[in-house]
Amino acid sequence: MHLNTTTYIHTTDTAINAPVHYGSLLSCITTSTSTRTRIKVPDLCRIIAGPIIARILGEYGAEFLKVTSPHLSDVPFFQVDGNMGKRAAELDLKAPQGRKIFEQLLGHVDVVIDGYRPGALDKLGYGPKTMADIAVKRGKGIVYVNENCFGYEGEWAGRPGWQQVADCVTGIAWELGQFMGLDESVVPPFPISDYGTGCIGAITALAGLYHRTTKGGLWHGMASLLHYDLLLFKVGLLPESVQTELRQQAGPDFLALRHAHSVDQISGTALRRMRKL
Repeated sequence: MHLNTTTYIHTTDTAINAPVHYGSLLSCITTSTSTRTRIKVPDLCRIIAGPIIARILGEYGAEFLKVTSPHLSDVPFFQVDGNMGKRAAELDLKAPQGRKIFEQLLGHVDVVIDGYRPGALDKLGYGPKTMADIAVKRGKGIVYVNENCFGYEGEWAGRPGWQQVADCVTGIAWELGQFMGLDESVVPPFPISDYGTGCIGAITALAGLYHRTTKGGLWHGMASLLHYDLLLFKVGLLPESVQTELRQQAGPDFLALRHAHSVDQISGTALRRMRKL
């Protein structure tokens, strides 16, 4: 199944018992206060896009556990917005005790959100294939959602990357420079692609839950920053009259920015201008 050019969902070849019924698509999330029947989701993500996938499902009432690593820190600034309503645990998936606890957790999950570069969790033994094996053993399907920078095909698929990298590679930063009247790229001031990818990843998870409810099985969805940016190009630019008005609102300080300015300088300039509007 193909959604909005950015999301791919498919079943494995393994038949995993009957559909998992909750009545309606969101009744499993929105109407139950019992922790036994709420959708359970481990959040294996960092920074923005991946945590936003989880946060959106949490806003519908899903029960989340953010799993962090003692070897890889997250960015403190993003914790407040991306991790509202989540419990958190630090597990070392390279240590026997951490793996034992994590595997016990996987026996009860409904959705797994993987925000690391493609193959990273596979190397630890916890990729989609492992999830399929767990689903077969317990007799109930799992929805697995990947989120990354460059997508899942081609020679760049395994590379790590941030929103700013995706914005430059796809041409989003170039279009912002054009909007500012420049013949150079300028990195966007806010993490729009991160949040947009998070929204699409959440839609992916919900679609997977729908198919698990109606058909059963294991469902694997994928979202990426690059594909979200390409979706923006497909939507197209705003009319020139709207762009002219936006340039006036942006103000001279923002329009004076150049490609060499850091994202902190660019976002800070935009925020100061927004406070005056």
